[in-house]
Amino acid sequence: MLGIVRKFKLQKKTQQKNTKSAHSWKVKHNSAFLYDLNLAYNSDKSVDIGIMNKRCSFCGALKWKEESKGMCCKEGKVQLPSLKTLPDPLLSLLNGNHPDHTHFMGLTRKYNNCFQMTSFGATKVFNEGYMPTFKVQGQVYHLVGSVLPASKEEAQFLQIYFIGEDNVEADFRCKNSPGVKNALVKSLQLMLHESNPYVKDFKTALKRVSKNCSQFKMVIHANKKPVRAHRGRYNAPQANEVALVLVDQQFEKRDIIIEGYNNQLKRISELHRSYDALQYPLMFCHGEDGYTIDIPKIDPVSKKNVKKTVSALDFYSFRIMLRENVWNHLHYFRALFSQFLVDMYAKIETERLNFIRLNQKKAESRKLHTSSRCYR
Repeated sequence: MLGIVRKFKLQKKTQQKNTKSAHSWKVKHNSAFLYDLNLAYNSDKSVDIGIMNKRCSFCGALKWKEESKGMCCKEGKVQLPSLKTLPDPLLSLLNGNHPDHTHFMGLTRKYNNCFQMTSFGATKVFNEGYMPTFKVQGQVYHLVGSVLPASKEEAQFLQIYFIGEDNVEADFRCKNSPGVKNALVKSLQLMLHESNPYVKDFKTALKRVSKNCSQFKMVIHANKKPVRAHRGRYNAPQANEVALVLVDQQFEKRDIIIEGYNNQLKRISELHRSYDALQYPLMFCHGEDGYTIDIPKIDPVSKKNVKKTVSALDFYSFRIMLRENVWNHLHYFRALFSQFLVDMYAKIETERLNFIRLNQKKAESRKLHTSSRCYR
């Protein structure tokens, strides 16, 4: 009996200790795995992050109180145009004004897969069972095939756009992505044929190719820009994006070269401006440019370009921010948005690691210089 009383007093003492620490919550290590109903977690400052009501005076981004001033636009040095308004039916599907809204929102990745022009790959993709998050391991890459397949039965990705019959085209897309609705695929397919500049330019260029011609290429230039326009001051394509090449010529390393007939897949540079639009045609249905290495930073006072360029981290930090009176549709794509974030973070890390690799000598010389000063 005495032992039971001692045990009860010890349990009560432990409970009082936990209750006392509820307001301070001192032991935070592994707290997520040791949830205690008696602790008032919401009273702790580290959990109560407040309201996202801190507005950036330069770009209008909304942030929480502890977030740094320059994380959204580097205090006015990063200036990118807003994404264009989505056309219907995509807009209605996202904002809840379409009868298939619930169905579509649960399958955003599958519907994007129906229309992607490049294939997504990684060393390992974790996509088994119920996965609330999208995870990859190792390198992330995008691959592109030829414009035309060896036969219609083998058409995939970009090649499906050139089958020529709307019903057959939609059937191909549905076959490759089980669970999607054929009628919805048809309406989104029509939307892309009318709105996406890459689809329109590919089809226009293909019409110029003779039926007997098998040796042709199409190129999407890495540095294509409108005449007299500064890179970084435009977003959606304003000139023909796709060029037809009938004879051999020199291309830049980052240019996307697509063969007319070829069974091989080519890896495209993650630094190409169309990298995002070709992989995520629903998110960027107007063909908006993604990150590339030559976007200049802007002087927030003079509004003129400076010598420094925008990094991948700067670009996507700006792109995903929520702003006052601006509807950022990227956030509404749910699982597809998660995949996009993982994909772009891999791009950011690749750029960072490449910078370290290419600047080893500079880093070593700085270390030697610092060391010599310390020993003087």
